[in-house]
Amino acid sequence: LGYIVKEAGESLIDLAKKGGVIGVVINWNCDLDLPASQCKPQYSFRRLDPKQSQGSSGFNFRFAKYHYINNTEYRTLIKAYAIQIDVIVHGKAGKFSLIPTIINFCTALTSFGVGSFLCDWILLTFMNKNEIYSGRKFDEVHEVEDENSPITSDNCPSTSVSTPIEIKQSLDL
Repeated sequence: LGYIVKEAGESLIDLAKKGGVIGVVINWNCDLDLPASQCKPQYSFRRLDPKQSQGSSGFNFRFAKYHYINNTEYRTLIKAYAIQIDVIVHGKAGKFSLIPTIINFCTALTSFGVGSFLCDWILLTFMNKNEIYSGRKFDEVHEVEDENSPITSDNCPSTSVSTPIEIKQSLDL
């Protein structure tokens, strides 16, 4: 107890008279890829209660003891001073793993839209039946030379001519 109070910068005698709250802060940061001997906590000590408080400085509490003398009940109120120690632990630990790294990398790729491109490239390059996949993935368009083909810039007349359209209507009575 003397070592902890001294490391917090306080006097054990003063703390025992008025009480106080000492915080033991343990900072525990570990890289679990390294040996366990490399994972050592760092300790620090400090006083948590205000020393110069007007109301009640230090750490104290009251309790009552009840007793009887000649069939009369008496109460003795006792104010006790104590040293309270709060242990506060901070830290983080981590270890490299290939599976979460691959999952995070693939998630990042799909966020940028690279995932579908990459999957198509792998399937079209390395798959044995890539012709089947290619046939289902892509539609092939062939140009047909025909008189009835749609108007293109090559066969489009420079002047527009309107042609009347005859509409036949059949009436079945």
